[in-house]
Amino acid sequence: MTVLEIPGAPVPKGRPRRGRHGFYTPQRTQAAEGAIAWEAVAAGAKFAGPVRVEVDFYGGRGDIDNLAKTVLDGLQKGGLLENDSQVKKLALRQHPAGGNARTVVRIEAL
Repeated sequence: MTVLEIPGAPVPKGRPRRGRHGFYTPQRTQAAEGAIAWEAVAAGAKFAGPVRVEVDFYGGRGDIDNLAKTVLDGLQKGGLLENDSQVKKLALRQHPAGGNARTVVRIEAL
């Protein structure tokens, strides 16, 4: 099992925006995915087959499914997952921050 802890308030996946040069992902979402990708790279693990992912969100606001999408996209960008379609079991929990906003992710091969 690989466990990641991403400091800071969880960020929901932002909707694509339309700019002068086409569509783009909002900066806040890009930053959150980058932080998750950084932790994924630092973990040094890679999963090629089906996985189970458990995510505990401490703090943050927004729909839990949008919070999860940010995490899964960040894991994919960090190379920990080849594709988020590998996730066959997904458990999500949202808790009050209690002064320590963070996201804790547990990934395990099935």
